[in-house]
Amino acid sequence: MRKLTLFLGLLLAGMLVAAPAVRIQDQKMLVTDGENSYVLTPNGEDASYFWASVSPDGKHLVYVTARYGTFVCDINGQNLRSMGRMNAPKWIDNDHVAGMQEFYKEHDEIDHIRYICRSIDGKLTRDLTANEQNAFIQSEEARIASEKQRQNIRLAARKFAAASRTDFSGIKIYLNAGHGGYDANDRSCWTVPVPETWTNPAGYWESKSNLTKALALEEMLKKAGATVIMSRRTNNSGIRDLDYYPGATAQEREELRNGDDRDLSAIAEEANANDVDHFLSIHSNALNGQTNYLLMLYHGYNDQPTVPLSDKMAESSGNLQILNELTVWTSPKPLLRGDFTFYGDDMGLGVLRPLTVPGFLSEGSFHDYAPETHRLMNEDYCRMEALRMFHHFHKWFGVQLPQTATISGWVKSSNELVDVLGEPKFVYVKNSDDQWLPLNGAKVELYKGANKVAEKTTDDWYNGVFAFYDLAPGTYKLVVTKDKYSTYSEEITVAAEEISQVKVRLKNIRMHVEDFPETENDAVALDQYEFELVGQASNTPKNITRALYRNGYVYILAEGKITQHSLDFTVTNSLPLPNGVTLSDMGFTADDYLVAKVKDKCEFYTWDENMQNPTLLCGYDGVPGNSFAVKGARWESNYYLGEGKTMYELSYNEDTKMTTMLKTTTIEDLTGKQLTYSPLNTVETIAGTSFFRYAGHAYMARPTHNANQFQLYDITDGIANAKVASAVYGSDTMDAPNTQTMAWVDGYTIHIMTLADGYGMQHYQTLSAAVANIYAGEVDYDGKNFLFRLNEDATDVTISIEKDNEIVASQSVGALKKGANKVANPFGKTAFDHYSITASARPIAFPVKISNDDEIFQFYAPRGVAVDKTPASPYFGRVYVTNSVAGQCEYGTAESFRNSTLGIYVLSNDFQDITKQGTKAWDGNIEWGANNTATNYQWAITRPYVAPNGDVFVPSSSYTSAGVYIMEAAKPENDFITLFGGKRSKSTGQLKVGTKVVTNPVMHCYVTGLGKNEVLYTYDRDNSMGTVYSNIMQYNIGELDSLPWKQVPTATIYKDMGKSYMENGSGQLASDQHGGFFMSQYRYNSSAAKPGLIHVNAKGEVDFNIANNGVDGVLQGGMAVNADGTLVALGTEYGTVKIWDVAYDAAGAPTLTEKYIIKWGEGEVVTMGLDFDAAGNLYIVSNTNERLMVYALPNTNNTYTTRVPLNREKYPRVSGGNDNPDPGVDTGIRKEGLNAYTSNMSSAALSNNKVILTYTLNAPAAGLELQLINDAKQVVATRPLNQAENRTQGPHRLEVDLNGMPHGTYNWALKATSLPLAEGEAFCAVDNLPDKMIASKGLAIDNDYNSPYFGQLYVAESNNDKVIENKAIYIYDATMDMIEKVTSDKWCAAVSAPCRVTVGPDHMLYITEWADVYPNNAYIMDPANTSVLTPIFGGTPAANGIYTAADGKDIHGSISHIWVEGTGANRVIYTFDEDINMPGLVHPMGLYQYNIGELNTPWESAPSALVFDNADFLQQNGNSFIQPDQYGWWISQDRSTDNAEIPALIHINKAGKVDYNSAGALGGRTRGALGFNQDMTMMATAITGGILLWKVKYDAAGVPTLEAAGRVETSFAQSCWNVVFDVAGNIYASGAGSVSAWALPSTDYTCAVPAPDADQLVITRGAGIEDLQVETHKTGIYSITGQYLGIDESNLPQGLYIINGKKVIK
Repeated sequence: MRKLTLFLGLLLAGMLVAAPAVRIQDQKMLVTDGENSYVLTPNGEDASYFWASVSPDGKHLVYVTARYGTFVCDINGQNLRSMGRMNAPKWIDNDHVAGMQEFYKEHDEIDHIRYICRSIDGKLTRDLTANEQNAFIQSEEARIASEKQRQNIRLAARKFAAASRTDFSGIKIYLNAGHGGYDANDRSCWTVPVPETWTNPAGYWESKSNLTKALALEEMLKKAGATVIMSRRTNNSGIRDLDYYPGATAQEREELRNGDDRDLSAIAEEANANDVDHFLSIHSNALNGQTNYLLMLYHGYNDQPTVPLSDKMAESSGNLQILNELTVWTSPKPLLRGDFTFYGDDMGLGVLRPLTVPGFLSEGSFHDYAPETHRLMNEDYCRMEALRMFHHFHKWFGVQLPQTATISGWVKSSNELVDVLGEPKFVYVKNSDDQWLPLNGAKVELYKGANKVAEKTTDDWYNGVFAFYDLAPGTYKLVVTKDKYSTYSEEITVAAEEISQVKVRLKNIRMHVEDFPETENDAVALDQYEFELVGQASNTPKNITRALYRNGYVYILAEGKITQHSLDFTVTNSLPLPNGVTLSDMGFTADDYLVAKVKDKCEFYTWDENMQNPTLLCGYDGVPGNSFAVKGARWESNYYLGEGKTMYELSYNEDTKMTTMLKTTTIEDLTGKQLTYSPLNTVETIAGTSFFRYAGHAYMARPTHNANQFQLYDITDGIANAKVASAVYGSDTMDAPNTQTMAWVDGYTIHIMTLADGYGMQHYQTLSAAVANIYAGEVDYDGKNFLFRLNEDATDVTISIEKDNEIVASQSVGALKKGANKVANPFGKTAFDHYSITASARPIAFPVKISNDDEIFQFYAPRGVAVDKTPASPYFGRVYVTNSVAGQCEYGTAESFRNSTLGIYVLSNDFQDITKQGTKAWDGNIEWGANNTATNYQWAITRPYVAPNGDVFVPSSSYTSAGVYIMEAAKPENDFITLFGGKRSKSTGQLKVGTKVVTNPVMHCYVTGLGKNEVLYTYDRDNSMGTVYSNIMQYNIGELDSLPWKQVPTATIYKDMGKSYMENGSGQLASDQHGGFFMSQYRYNSSAAKPGLIHVNAKGEVDFNIANNGVDGVLQGGMAVNADGTLVALGTEYGTVKIWDVAYDAAGAPTLTEKYIIKWGEGEVVTMGLDFDAAGNLYIVSNTNERLMVYALPNTNNTYTTRVPLNREKYPRVSGGNDNPDPGVDTGIRKEGLNAYTSNMSSAALSNNKVILTYTLNAPAAGLELQLINDAKQVVATRPLNQAENRTQGPHRLEVDLNGMPHGTYNWALKATSLPLAEGEAFCAVDNLPDKMIASKGLAIDNDYNSPYFGQLYVAESNNDKVIENKAIYIYDATMDMIEKVTSDKWCAAVSAPCRVTVGPDHMLYITEWADVYPNNAYIMDPANTSVLTPIFGGTPAANGIYTAADGKDIHGSISHIWVEGTGANRVIYTFDEDINMPGLVHPMGLYQYNIGELNTPWESAPSALVFDNADFLQQNGNSFIQPDQYGWWISQDRSTDNAEIPALIHINKAGKVDYNSAGALGGRTRGALGFNQDMTMMATAITGGILLWKVKYDAAGVPTLEAAGRVETSFAQSCWNVVFDVAGNIYASGAGSVSAWALPSTDYTCAVPAPDADQLVITRGAGIEDLQVETHKTGIYSITGQYLGIDESNLPQGLYIINGKKVIK
């Protein structure tokens, strides 16, 4: 490797004299000078020192202090001089120091770095030159890499020691409270108490809350015995805030330099220098004000931290922090991410990048989410986060936690939303705990027995948070009070180490409350309701005055006393009353407080929430009447009493404690009447009546006196206009003097209870039996009978027939049961061309579940559901569920659980196993790919769709089976039809034909049209660029004569790139039936930028975004649109589906109005797929609860007509096969693709001379031919295999009939023919593989036909960094699909490792590192076991990467390339090494030979021989490539300019003498790239922007000459690192993170690849050739199959013929 001529004199100084040394110990500088050591603290004992180094002459120190900046002093600590802001200082010479100044972007990412030089006398400051800057960077990176390696060795010992640790003694922890001060970098947010931002330190600042957490954590850790280093303890501005104070004075700038907002690299280095055991940077996050998840970041890529264990630390802490239940998380799990991955760059976070100690950064929550902003203003809340971190440290280091407990919680209103604040900025997650108003000033008291042990009052920051710490385990009583709110009291038992979390909800008893609130907004009012008896009792009180229902209890006033009863009357309690009080009536206020009137006195008593403590509420002297009606909440209630024709209205206000009275005159005599307040705001006098609201209507339940009966009335239009809404229910066999009704609504169910005085109770509710929206499916006519299947019991079925679109006859056939029905034709011989089945059932008032837990509804991993919605389809109404993973269902409490397999399940519309498949899914004999939800929602089988002809289109998003497959509904057991063809990318799932993309993975689809008009639209998930873009693609598949489709899409309906709305891509696609589409995706937090649902109009424009409709989450993206586009259903929060009415404007843009909410599950269960049937039932599948669930939506007219034609048209599908006649070789000019050849070849014999041939084509071929090869390597027979499906790019498995070919045993080959290139010019067929590489260097291809890895391409990726985890060997198959990415912990920390690769004759891969650092080596990788890298060399390594033998001789140094010859004991390797010396070497950089043989142990000796001594010193750059020919060796090197003195290429003969010098012919920037074709007649070298091709010729003495043969243009930013040829004349190159391939011109564009020698075809003698009957009257030439070929033998190709009746081999 090229040597770095570092300007830093310190690297050499230490080698010349014994200079003083300095290191950091306990945050101080420890100087060692000879045998003397002393501690220096020039800036005081309290300062923290790091980045210290000694000048080359040993006279000065440069160092950095926390907060005070960089200083230079004498070696004894005297003569202190400030160097200002200068991080990572390094001596240039004795008088100058180099350093860096970082500048940051948002989120503390590094924006750029300035590199400067300063003289120690302060007179000079300048920027480093480019060369100086590069040297500085490499020196600093080498230092960090070396420190990381040192840390890696220590980590294992640290962790082992922690396993038995009893306390924190000896543990050092660094806490970085992110940011500092009150500046633009310190994250100010709006709050209610302090609405101004960026100006008021009293408000919220992230810098402030970070410090609160850190100080609390420091206190806990120090108390536990840990050593804690803090980056700051105050919250002042700092050095990073200089940009915000451009006019600052010198003194102010000095104060900033000494402030808290320090350079991040300095913070990291302080942790490094003190060798801490754990680094933690404490932050909170920000995004859009609607998001709140936990993010833990470590340096590196996901699962690849640059410092080992950092990811595990982050995981440990995250798993504890996520247990915070006092917040509302918008993601249920912590996000654990590498900062490279998260921010999409290779810089990462400034505070993590320089770390050599393990640690992470915690973004504990989102401070711009308003509820969290206010919580973070609470010291207890911040301390609770610190406490969970404290628990993490105990867990990580294996230290037992203190045996105390914590009780924490919040106090919020139970009946007030945050909205009452009138603050639009206080945005919260809908339907979460954050919707409720946090209560300021609530008193929280904690009791142990009768003793109060602690008390707190919630603060004024609208968070309601409180906490009590260090509690002894045990039981406590928590009491929470607040004026004008209810009281909360609870016993809480806590164990040692437990953090209890209590959510306290207090009721505001001063709320204005509706007397009759609407119960369910999404129910519809029916004309008639049906009821069923659900309970009755006889043990009821007598002499009843009034009966009321409230909150699960019945209250009865009888004989002046009140009793409380359970609904079944098995439990009875008497309510307490003051002595001597007798009651005459009772009622409930709007806020559910019981009030009762004293008999013959106008006094009203009330009880508390527990029906205890009766107290006198109010009264008024002289008001007569014993019955009353009450209105309003208790604190502002009105009481109505009557006597004669006078109504008395008493108004009570608890705040004023005043009661006023108003008298009105009535028409009706009120004496003795029972008064009741109604939803019409009237006082009614119908005894025993109760009122309620439901579905926007007002209702009255009225008793039948002298009987235990009731009838329901709709009184929405007034009592006078009441409409009967039910039949009369109850018993009329009794003579009850008084009957009371109680009516209430529970969810969607109406309850009515009658209580007949002396005769008992009867409890009714609306019918619970679910009713589906009815329709007739699978309708048919067999010539005599109408056949159909009902999904519900029908109250009536009518059959109609039509002729020329007019109904000619109709016949009701009455009520029919659900299931299959057969009705004889009642119309005689009346002709018709269409017929219809109209089915009716009872109406549906609210969304109701019509499925159950039976096994037919159970699926282990359902991904989607689709219903046949086309009435004319023979399978109309069938339900199809896709199941992506086989397994035994286990969710829920079903009586039995189903075992389901991967594939499709089919149900009839009445939920029967209509195809008799049992538990086995139809899988179509497809090799479904793997499920991998961690990588872009790869599902073997996703969400289906039913086409108008009844066929089921089944998408797959798995990268190994991505596409769409068709299950023919008539034959579900048959093989599915593959809709798309082409070559599949294993890394993205993309299907291509050449360079043209056919399809990406498909998540869902939509199909319209029949026959030639059939069109497919796909939910296309393009992941080829690393980010998912979800698009809508159109394919006019009806226009094809046969499938598969191998073209680009017909049209792109919607393209997400540039919009970036749909970057998740787990969702559904649905037509709006107006020319546009709805498109959903999984979003835990749906936002305007990344919405869970969009609408795309006919122009491909997004004209609707669900974020505008207040949807917070769309979990898994389940979505459906009903048949006419008027309803949209979407899976939103856990266990929830929301349904909207849809209206469209003139331009087709939708407006959504929420209509129904279906709560189908509890817990973290998600809606995976949705669909409607034609009648309006909704189908839901969830993989989390393993069910198909079906809901009937409200329908006041439950009737559906299924209309079908008498004669249905049929639309058979045609799929391509292998039985087509051979079409011959394609002709024309190639526009795409590499030169074609086959790999992965094998055969498997069948019977009767048939064989299965397996092979892979690297590119589409114009023709393909099977060749039989005899022992003489001659082709003796051929068989064309030119069918189009045999010639596509990718793997093939082909059955071939060998009958008619000569019998015997043969080797065989496949000859692929490619179309010629236009004008014979090379062109780029693969431009940059999609896999993310940074610095692709080495390149090799296995061109050995007998190798099991023939055609495999190997790429060495060094990543241009020192991070070992980022380095890899990428392995690709011949189609350039990635097989594997091989990483290893053995690579050395050098920018060039791994470097070049070579495939040896043993098919092993030989890898160099070309490095000047330990542990530079070379390795062997077995492609069959890539997890093992075998080091080639042993010996004693030095820091510069040179290994020496026991005898002191050099073994190897920095090797750029290896060549291998021989195998086993005869194996020899040759290396080009830039470092080592051996006898005979004239100048460094020679060619060496090692006779390594079997290499059972690493080679530990000097080279076996010196092949090239570099006597003329022509080789001066170690970036070289070597390759032998029959006359000697070719040796290249990297040259910016090729010249004769230092040429880019030489050739040496077998004597080691140079006989060719490129002498400028190769141009500039060659990178040492060199490649040869198979017979070494063509050479390739690199030049900036291109590849040069050369014809290689030799004279009689073997001296070569090169003749220019063309140039290939590249798109690389720099020159290529490597070029290689394959067997078909394609050329591959690597460089600048890219790997590309070009097709080169050929003379015949054919490539015959033999199968491995061991794979032979055996053809036995059989009927055909021996029994061939040749017409005796005709002579001439026949093929072996009997085809007459004429009489001319001159142009016959090789093969077996019958000529004039005799067998002849030509």
